[in-house]
This record gives sequence, structure tokens and C-alpha cells, in this order.
Amino acid sequence: MSPEEIAAAEDAVRGLLGDDVVRLLRPVLLPEHAAIVERIDRLPWAVESLAIVADTAMDILERVTMPGGLIDPKDDDADVPWAFTLRRIAGAPEIGSRLACRWFALLERLLWRDAPVSSVVLATSAYLAAYFEEMRGRDHEVWRWLMLAAIQTELDERVGLGLVSVIRVAKLIAGRT
Repeated sequence: MSPEEIAAAEDAVRGLLGDDVVRLLRPVLLPEHAAIVERIDRLPWAVESLAIVADTAMDILERVTMPGGLIDPKDDDADVPWAFTLRRIAGAPEIGSRLACRWFALLERLLWRDAPVSSVVLATSAYLAAYFEEMRGRDHEVWRWLMLAAIQTELDERVGLGLVSVIRVAKLIAGRT
């Protein structure tokens, strides 16, 4: 989505939804997440192989993503540090797709252990997997990930969450928080 399309969609839904959902239109990098993002930013992105540095970044994120951890997956804004990291590798869709799928799988494993996971965070991981698959030209995978993302927001009782999640992901990809 272009910045104009994002703004128009945001304006269109703002008056229709409750404050708990409208708040999600503004992804927030929480203070506890900022230090993690800074650590990832300091990795040797320009020096080392992108695949190796991206794996290192994902290892860091996986270690701190847990119930009660620095990135608590039950919090709706737990997607922001992950999205910031994946945005760094937008030019490498094979790597981005693998890492977005890895993130989604981590969240699913947490659910299997009965850990609370935000449907917004699950949807964001699936939408980002679809984003990378689209860049790879793999339409069948795009549709699969879009359906997984839509299912996550349907399971949540907050009205309008599906549409807001799409706008949120577009903003995260564009770097507009």
C-alpha cells in the first residue's frame, strides 16, 4: 500500500471501531523492545552474509520472545521488533520468507503450550510471510499465508481487527509507526 492508501484506509476505519482496535493503527516500539532493536541494528549487516546476520537477529528475537519475556507474545505490540527486523531484509525475499515462517512457527509452538499469544502478532507474522512470498512470485503460498492471517484475526472478538491488522502490517512494512 502507498502512504496515501494507508492514510485513507486508516481515516476510513477510525470512526467505526472501538478505541481498543483503533489504537492498533499506531504500532508502538515499546521501551523494552527498543534495546533489542538497537542490538539487532548493531549487527554487521553490511559486512557479513545477510543470511547469517538475519539468522543471528532471529536467534536474538526468539530467545527473548516468551510469556513474561522482554517480548511477551500476548502483547499486541510484540510484533513491532520482529517486523522492524524483517523489514531490514526486504530485498532478500527467500530469507525473509524463511524467517517470517520461523516466527509464525515459534508463536504456534507457544500456543501449543497454552501460552497466550496475541492474534495481532500471529496475523502480522503470517501477513509478513505472505509479503515475502509475493515478492518470490509464489501465489499459492501468498494465499495460504493470507488465509492464516485472516483466521487469526477472526478468532479474536475485537470488531474490525482483520482490517486494522492489514493496515498495521502495511505501516510496519513501510516503516511508518
